[in-house]
Amino acid sequence: MAETKKYVRIKKASIEGAWYADKLGQIFEVYYENSVALGAVCYGYYSVLREDGELIITEKRPAKVGERVLITGAYAYTGCPYKNGDINNVKTADEYGHILVEEHSVSLLRREYEVIVNNEVENEEADGMENVNQTAIDSASTVFEKVGEDYIGSNHHTKRIK
Repeated sequence: MAETKKYVRIKKASIEGAWYADKLGQIFEVYYENSVALGAVCYGYYSVLREDGELIITEKRPAKVGERVLITGAYAYTGCPYKNGDINNVKTADEYGHILVEEHSVSLLRREYEVIVNNEVENEEADGMENVNQTAIDSASTVFEKVGEDYIGSNHHTKRIK
């Protein structure tokens, strides 16, 4: 069986001064996850708010035509049309795992990509699951709400008194 890995791709930084505010589009390996945050490996261990990141689950194996791949080890050179964090659609694949993708005409080597097996944003759209965030909130023991520029945690099982 192929090795499975999890990555978080930074979509936004909803909190001013977040460590990842200048890392939009970049990917980081995930070492833990809960209903509020994803733990990212970036010169240490840091959290990314779930709403700010996209969880991507991959397998390290040769890709097949029609699959989507995450670039994780781009062979960087001047004018390279792809970078780590890009998601591409496989157009052709050979027996060595080298692929051509729909997004550009440069061949990707086997060591440069991982095959996407689950992508939460794609799955939400495909399944029409508009209430995924509410489901996570309902099952969480602590819920964080954005109040102004701050996030405040509360136990959602207790009633608020006005």
